[in-house]
Amino acid sequence: MTKARKIALFAVCMTLACIVVMGQGCRHERQRTANVLMGTWELYQRIGGEAPASPEDVAKAKDEGLVVYLQLDEDGSGTLDLFGRDIDVSWASRRHNAGTLTIRDDSAIMRVDSTGMLSVDFGDEGGLVFRKIDPADRIESTGDTDEQAVSAVVGELVVDD
Repeated sequence: MTKARKIALFAVCMTLACIVVMGQGCRHERQRTANVLMGTWELYQRIGGEAPASPEDVAKAKDEGLVVYLQLDEDGSGTLDLFGRDIDVSWASRRHNAGTLTIRDDSAIMRVDSTGMLSVDFGDEGGLVFRKIDPADRIESTGDTDEQAVSAVVGELVVDD
């Protein structure tokens, strides 16, 4: 084998090695991002839309036994617990602490900001802001769970059957 062929073969091998190493880095970045999104999230506030709810409004509802949780599991599945009514969700992570949340065929963009809050943006319909909690801190909803009560805190984002 000539010296030129050896150099070319070495260059090809180094290029392939770089591609493999870079691919591993991307996979680890996706796993790290997913780890930031995974877990149990409690509703903190509802922003925008026709029925915003301040953190104080949400805290008052929680005091009355009305709680909303978002559980994002490692396999891309999850549950939105609306005052004791479970709705199946799916999600996928993207780069930089962001992902897509799908609820009943509607998709929303979700991001974890620098303060650790998870924002779920439904576009013109507004959004929900969650804070991460320890699963042991969850409480069961004990209040009125009729449609009007659900709409008062969450709005029309995900209540439609």
